[in-house]
Amino acid sequence: VPTTNLRIKITPDIDRKTSSSSKRFWSTYLHSRLAFLSPAISTSQSSTMSFIPELFAHPGLDKIAKENAFHACLSDPGLPLVAEPVAPATQPYWFETPHPQFASPKDEELPHEVDVVIVGSGITGASVARHLLRSSKDTGLELPRVAMLEAREVCSGATGRNGGHVNEVGYSDYIHLSELYGREAAAKITKFRIGHLDELLKVAKEEGLVEESQIRVVDSVSAFFDETALDVAQKGLVEMRKDLGDIVEKWAAIEKGDAEGLIELKRLGLASSDGCIRGRAGAVWPYRLVPGILSHLLRDLSDSFSVFSHTPATNISRTEDGHFMVETPRGNTKTKHVVHATNGYVGHLLPAVRGAIFPLRGQMSAQKPPGWFPYQAEERSWNFEYEVGFDYLTQISYGKTLKSGNASTENEMKEAKQDATGGDLMFGGGFAQTRNCGLEELGVTDDSVLNPEAAEHLKTALGKAFDPPVGVGAEKKGEFVVKSMWTGIMGFSMDSLPFVGKLPESMTKRTVFGTNCKAT
Repeated sequence: VPTTNLRIKITPDIDRKTSSSSKRFWSTYLHSRLAFLSPAISTSQSSTMSFIPELFAHPGLDKIAKENAFHACLSDPGLPLVAEPVAPATQPYWFETPHPQFASPKDEELPHEVDVVIVGSGITGASVARHLLRSSKDTGLELPRVAMLEAREVCSGATGRNGGHVNEVGYSDYIHLSELYGREAAAKITKFRIGHLDELLKVAKEEGLVEESQIRVVDSVSAFFDETALDVAQKGLVEMRKDLGDIVEKWAAIEKGDAEGLIELKRLGLASSDGCIRGRAGAVWPYRLVPGILSHLLRDLSDSFSVFSHTPATNISRTEDGHFMVETPRGNTKTKHVVHATNGYVGHLLPAVRGAIFPLRGQMSAQKPPGWFPYQAEERSWNFEYEVGFDYLTQISYGKTLKSGNASTENEMKEAKQDATGGDLMFGGGFAQTRNCGLEELGVTDDSVLNPEAAEHLKTALGKAFDPPVGVGAEKKGEFVVKSMWTGIMGFSMDSLPFVGKLPESMTKRTVFGTNCKAT
């Protein structure tokens, strides 16, 4: 589940004006920051080309803002904010009904020793825990003792604050990946990224969470409001279809220039766009999926698995027998293995990765659509591509009754639609519309406040993107009404490539006494 699916494009015209000396500086800096990580850590190419160096190199952006962002990216991100002594974090729409298993912190004693400590309770931490425990049980291996530590509420980070998208727009950087790594590697990378949807569907089914999490396959509609961006995407789609064949057979471009395309854009309510690209995607209620998985692990494997919310890991050191000692305000836990699954906050416990991985604040909203906007939660999700910037949209499902087609009468349909959340729109983005094209959101870990420029954009963008159906008078058009808005902290790498693998001693600075322990 992409964490807010945040990307940005610098158009070719702007890119050509970028200072070559500035580019060389950033290339040298990034190389020096990242080179020592290889080959100890694998950086598999499974994400889009980074826009961050382009922001720093752009001659039109404020120099002081660049310097501030630069220092923020190199700074200690600290721990996630808690209610005291600072303001509480903004409340995501997804959290309005807390998961019953984790609604309040448990006053349980921290185990003195376990096999694995996972720091972080988002999708990465949940994935590691599930794999370790379920795989061990299925293969008859001895189950490891696993303790998960979370600084705030369970799944309260980026995983629980995103837009609910499971969406891969591989055409956006397919040509770039082909040029950088070759067509065979580009195809492999893109297949891997596209495969996330089916894997998440499989996991939800195995855990019995399909209905609860509302995970579903939808038609992804990427609407372009810039001809250059559309042209680049179309060229990428052509190349991607050559190499991936049946996997992307149904992905197609809709062009405004031909009569059939214009009719289809009008049907989609996107006649004001320059065109669209459609493909296969997914949508999900992330806060129900991930805590649901953790809840089931606790239910089935309570002797081997424990979760401790409001228990930040404040320090990790080595013991004389070669183990790790994880320190928390509730006490210390000794372990053989530590998994760092803390996303934008990873630099707090691992100072060596600061600057290579850094926090970035994104913004989300929940909105009530006007009466003319059709219910499409089971059918599609949307992306909006501009000359600079990118937004994303999903719609909340009405639930089991309406989804299964069991609402056979008008009263049953009305009752199903009285769901307090059904039909609401989850709309996020606005990063590029903030001051200095988002520079001031880099390195930020404060999710207790909103960015006013992003908020203004999110309030108005849907009304500009969608066209009311023909025949709807001005007096009946209505507006998209914001119900709630919140921010979330994501982890970005300078080159947008993920970091996965064993951490070398040169990064952790934790003296090795034995050889039987590792940190990931």
